[in-house]
Amino acid sequence: MIGRAALAIVVGSALHAGAQTAQPSPPARAHSSMTYDRSRGKIVLASGGTSRSTEPRFVTYDDLWTWDGRKWERLQTTGIERTAHNLVYDPDRGAVLMVGGSASDGPGSAPVYGKGVLSLGATGWQAITTDSLPARDAPAADYDPVRHRLVVFGGAFQQTLLGDTYELDGTRWRAASSQGPAPRQGAVMAFHARTGKMILSGGSARGATPRELLEFSDTWTWDGSKWTLIDSVGTGKRVGAAVAADEARGEIVVFGGQSNGALDGTTWAWTGARF
Repeated sequence: MIGRAALAIVVGSALHAGAQTAQPSPPARAHSSMTYDRSRGKIVLASGGTSRSTEPRFVTYDDLWTWDGRKWERLQTTGIERTAHNLVYDPDRGAVLMVGGSASDGPGSAPVYGKGVLSLGATGWQAITTDSLPARDAPAADYDPVRHRLVVFGGAFQQTLLGDTYELDGTRWRAASSQGPAPRQGAVMAFHARTGKMILSGGSARGATPRELLEFSDTWTWDGSKWTLIDSVGTGKRVGAAVAADEARGEIVVFGGQSNGALDGTTWAWTGARF
């Protein structure tokens, strides 16, 4: 399944392959998410927010955009304010799903967390679950088309990091595991078709001080019943990377993120054994 952020797109300046594209384009933002929508044949980008540290007032976006390889188009449907969420394409529903994330007015304001899973329809986002995934920001998530499950791992709720694994069978959540990778947020996860397993790598946890960030370098697989540590080195320590599944080559591709406090521009590929 094609993963998130697998394009040479700079949101806010609308650059593609070195050439400037036609306006309009999404305003500059962080903590957004996008995925390839097979039903539309386009990339879908949803929501996000401005910088909490530089803006006098934190802005949470509620817009929806599509990218067809040449230009952005804003969808005239009802969006939802959300940051640090995850978009996943569900081939069984033929729809883009949104999981996790929250909205806030900025520093000093309590975040309002999204619950359950939303499906993008013709008129906007609609709830598809009768029960709720425990609230969280920055979870790792992808869809397992073999087992027909949406798999979600970790994230953070307020000041608490999460290390749980949940699966959605279409309408109901199941707490699948509390064992496996250490609690973290900002990890990447994608389904690897050739092995039939989820691949999870990276992420971060808080250090001994509020400003200290501990980045993970380990790689794990999820087979539907248990997590298995494959490599403790993986792609090196990184958080907030982009991930995509290259179905034609049978690879999971990871790009960028933050490593050791600096932006990282390296690209890694998982072929079935290790990065």
